[in-house]
Amino acid sequence: MPRAERPLATGDSALLRFAADLRLLRQKAGNPTYRELARQAHFSVTTLSSAANGRQLPSLNVALAYVRVCGGDEAEWEQRWHEVAAETAIAELEAVPGESDTQSPYVGLAAFQPEDAEWFHGRERLVDELAERMTRQRFVAVFGASGAGKSSLMRAGLVPRWPGPVVLFTPGPHPVEETAVHIARLAGTAPGQLYTDLMADAQISTEPCGWRWTRTC
Repeated sequence: MPRAERPLATGDSALLRFAADLRLLRQKAGNPTYRELARQAHFSVTTLSSAANGRQLPSLNVALAYVRVCGGDEAEWEQRWHEVAAETAIAELEAVPGESDTQSPYVGLAAFQPEDAEWFHGRERLVDELAERMTRQRFVAVFGASGAGKSSLMRAGLVPRWPGPVVLFTPGPHPVEETAVHIARLAGTAPGQLYTDLMADAQISTEPCGWRWTRTC
């Protein structure tokens, strides 16, 4: 049985109303599971469920995909998304007096994102090495202790520098399925066949330390 969504935070902000109405739209569509929505929307389960958690506004593409598979009016929701985005931006500016004209280069404990590339410094050598390895190797793994900056290195260092298309996501408990969903969305194909191909090309096993993916060719 699918796990129930966490209740939304209390309040009456535009963001919370947007999330609540997305949930209501899903209920009117027969309350399909997020796994079912993901197969149709070509976005991951995590991405779609986060769109209706009320903590941050989803991207317009994600919001419209959610609405589309639930049978909503995309034009109406697109207009509403822009209204909520504007209200949210104003609220954030009002919450930080005196900083509306500047952007802080510090992200605290959060990871730097691709849009923070101009503020990301000090790891140039590692970024150079990683980019050079990726031109020679089909697979490159980055390991490090928690908090060492792996996510920032990849997101704000490598991704903005990479010349081709990039698929950026967190694998979660179903890495092969998540990979199929994201790559299929980039390629404009159905994730089902891609998932089948990936499973046929790999030996998957669950272990106490995580998961292992061994290519057979």
